[in-house]
Amino acid sequence: MQEDPLIGLPEAPSWGNSLGLCGQYSVYLALATFVIALLLSFSNSEKLTKLRRISFYIGCASFFATFGILATLFLKDQFQFDYVFGHSSHENPWSYKLASVWTAQEGSFLLWAFFSSMFGLLTISKSANYERAYTGTFAIFLGVLAAILVRETPFDILEGITRNGKIVLPPDGVGMVPGLQNYWVTIHPPVVFSGFASLTVPFAYGIAAMVHGDGTSWLKLTRAPAIFGMSILGLGISMGGLWAYETQGWGGFWAWDPVENVSLVPWLFLVALVHGIIVQTAQKKWITSNLILSGIPFLAFVYGTFLTRSGLLDKVSVHSFASMDKQALMVLRTFLVLLVLVYIGFILARAIPMGRAAKVTAEEKPGVNRTTFYQLGILSLSLLSFVVAIGMSWAVITAIGGGEGAKVEEDVYHRAVIWFFIPIMLAMGIAPHVSWRHEGVKAILTRLGGIATLSIGFVGALLLIFKNAQFGVGVEQGATINSVIKGQSLPLVPVMALLILLCVFVGFS
Repeated sequence: MQEDPLIGLPEAPSWGNSLGLCGQYSVYLALATFVIALLLSFSNSEKLTKLRRISFYIGCASFFATFGILATLFLKDQFQFDYVFGHSSHENPWSYKLASVWTAQEGSFLLWAFFSSMFGLLTISKSANYERAYTGTFAIFLGVLAAILVRETPFDILEGITRNGKIVLPPDGVGMVPGLQNYWVTIHPPVVFSGFASLTVPFAYGIAAMVHGDGTSWLKLTRAPAIFGMSILGLGISMGGLWAYETQGWGGFWAWDPVENVSLVPWLFLVALVHGIIVQTAQKKWITSNLILSGIPFLAFVYGTFLTRSGLLDKVSVHSFASMDKQALMVLRTFLVLLVLVYIGFILARAIPMGRAAKVTAEEKPGVNRTTFYQLGILSLSLLSFVVAIGMSWAVITAIGGGEGAKVEEDVYHRAVIWFFIPIMLAMGIAPHVSWRHEGVKAILTRLGGIATLSIGFVGALLLIFKNAQFGVGVEQGATINSVIKGQSLPLVPVMALLILLCVFVGFS
């Protein structure tokens, strides 16, 4: 007769079991209070305003408590919980135990909810006349995350560890995946998810602005969060590239992996929005465009979340993501579809008419101004984002056609991106030296002459240094690079020199 493997194992501490139960209840509380906050946002009664805020605050606090509870279970080695058992062990240092909270499906959603709640608390009180619509929009999103965490709970007890009606404590857990055991695991996810969470702010303000029919006042409220989000998300993406470089050994900081692009696309659209806000603030233009751009970064990331967690990219990405619980995935998919439909409806019914009503009919003067180059940069960024989005979705597109899904290769991205990279860099380098008033091209070129000369001289000196055996970059004689036209090639050194020149020009500018 086989001996019971649970014999001799200590009983799991009651405080740990109770804490896990509190974590589950905390998620339910968050869901309930966000639903209440949403319902109260439909009323303009002053008496209900305080109750709406309190409900929203309790929901956010519930997510903070849930995160703290899960972190405690990891740090205290409570391996009776399936999630803790599968991602931590006694051997992991405390930093890896803490990082294990967000290394898998359930924890990453909780991390997203944690930072989104933080942004909600920081911005609700400053939303002024937009508060009702802003709170309602935010509450819907946080409520969806709570609904997902109800199904994708990290507080389930490990199967098969109950003996005589009591839960026993396994001697150890499986531990963190070896490929994740890198110092970046403690830094990159919190930084990048704080950036993802910040995308909710411009989206909620954009919806609130369209609800109130005010396409101007929201700019002042969303500008600082948008700039912060652009900065922190860009930093997080860069950290992810460095982490992949160390762990995957790709030979470069970016390999155009579909999961990488899920982060890149929202960031590119957010950069476009930040610059659109600058133009509208200075020139009172682009009301409709900015309202459209306010939501696209958030929509792009929700779509990317669905893409990476649905199992559709399993065969084309080096990143490993477990497929979500079917009901949780249904919640996410339904939210995404409704989100897109409602967003398009608001754009058609509110944003476009608002833009037409505010359109300046004054006759445009001849020449160009700073707005011209902002327009070039934003259009190029948006088109680049769209192209990359198609690339990251190619596995889905080909699967719909009956295939198994395919990955867009790096050289295809390179041939596509160059068309947008050059105008983006030119716009970045030229725009700061152009007035908001219209002026002739000759005056602008004269102003840029010194910077262009300095840039060319600097790149020339770099090329000479590169030829030095001690500092140089080894380039084979006659080396080529793929042309933008398939099957064609170009000499490598001149192309490198041109791209370096563009970057140096922007830096000096």
